[in-house]
Amino acid sequence: MASLRLGVGSPDLAAGRRLESVLGTRTDAKIVLHVAEETQEAPAHPNGDRPDGLEALAAGDVDLALCPVETLVARADRRFEILAVPERGNPASVVLGQQPLWGLAAGSEVAVLDSLTEGYSRALYPELRPVRMGLEELLDGIDQGRLSSAVCPFQSVRGTDKERLIAELLPVNEWIPPAGRAALALIGRAGDRTPGQIPERGLHADLTDAVEAELTFRTRLSVDPEVGVGVLGMTYPGGFRLKAAVVSSDGTRALVHEVSGLGRKGPEVGRLLLQEVESRGRGVFPGLRASELP
Repeated sequence: MASLRLGVGSPDLAAGRRLESVLGTRTDAKIVLHVAEETQEAPAHPNGDRPDGLEALAAGDVDLALCPVETLVARADRRFEILAVPERGNPASVVLGQQPLWGLAAGSEVAVLDSLTEGYSRALYPELRPVRMGLEELLDGIDQGRLSSAVCPFQSVRGTDKERLIAELLPVNEWIPPAGRAALALIGRAGDRTPGQIPERGLHADLTDAVEAELTFRTRLSVDPEVGVGVLGMTYPGGFRLKAAVVSSDGTRALVHEVSGLGRKGPEVGRLLLQEVESRGRGVFPGLRASELP
């Protein structure tokens, strides 16, 4: 029996085992897991992602890799392509602290991670004072009482003792998350599928199209550093909608737009939204432009 080697980062091992079971019913090949551990030679990526099997995939040491889609967004590497998105957690942001944002007094400081969240905070709650910092500093500050309120991804606290500190789950239709958040993708080398071994498109097709649309949109959109971009493919039976937000960090400029994915593949929908956002956003965001990857 032929084997398919699946590379997976140690934080995603449980998801890898679930995928191993699913793939085992869809292919005649034996699925063999290869776990990429964090070592001194392969530390955590700067954006917080752990080793995920992509380098092993590029080197030919594994046939497939399971990794966070946010890693693909950060790398924008055409050596890889999404074969399927087998699962996605909750992509929402949460408020940590004693009060939801609407319950905070005017002038209250709120810790945030990036220009996107800062822009949402200033636009929706202009009476509050967002302060940007890193995730570790934010979580430690909340835990030790140095911070009274903070906004971070739900996935950063899910299953930890800090989950008890959630005061509010922020709606994703208003606080549109960055592309790929909380999604895990099955990745192959571009153009290198093995007939009869690599799974066909039928594995969570709508979710896969939605996430591919997010990836297409975000990796082809350039903005100034102090402008945040959120994009989310929202699935429903038989299709999905793709919604994006472009927001200045001071909250004074914002563009929100969405398109339907009905009857279209993910990359096509991503390009459609990209064209419409570029057309509508040129006069609002001088540095905004759409481009193809090199």
